Amino acid sequence: MENMLNIFCHQCKNILNMIIEKNPSLLFGSFKVAIRKHPNIISFENRRRHFYEEIKPLHDQRYQGSINLNIKRKFIFEDSFEQIKPRKKDEMFGRIRINFSGVNDHGTDAGGLTREWFLLISKAMLNPGYCLFEPT
Repeated sequence: MENMLNIFCHQCKNILNMIIEKNPSLLFGSFKVAIRKHPNIISFENRRRHFYEEIKPLHDQRYQGSINLNIKRKFIFEDSFEQIKPRKKDEMFGRIRINFSGVNDHGTDAGGLTREWFLLISKAMLNPGYCLFEPT
């Protein structure tokens, strides 16, 4: 019986995908077995839609706020550590906004400062003076 179902699914996969496109909720009901046992009969677009629907509840549960960090470039490692240390795990899923402060350093983060911060903090972590990593 399962072999007949397999043959049917492969012969009619175009029709099945059109039906799923019209009613995507079928992937969570009637066609749930098909996507688990025969994922190759489901089109990429339908599998992608199914995947996003599956992870949507996880995304909605995550922290949606942002973390604002005021960092001095000279003390990037220390400032970052002190401001991230008290944060809860869920807060770290939010957006990180960086403000570099200092004598001649002002900027508002529109994405570029965060990228620069990630680059600078990763270099700072590898500083042998912090003894976080051992050279090989």
